[in-house]
Amino acid sequence: EDRQTCLIELDGKVLIRKIYILENTLELHAMNPYYPIIIINKNEFKERNFKVIGSIVKAENQSAFQ
Repeated sequence: EDRQTCLIELDGKVLIRKIYILENTLELHAMNPYYPIIIINKNEFKERNFKVIGSIVKAENQSAFQ
């Protein structure tokens, strides 16, 4: 779902990112604004081993997403 914060796997790493769904790409935004935005084309999902593990229900820290 667009703009949902999720636990994801990408390139063998597990990350927490807010997912923005665009026409042919996904943008993955970190809670920390100092981390770069990751952009994935839909044809890269398999080669980058992208999968959503689950959604984040609650975070106990202050974030840039508010």
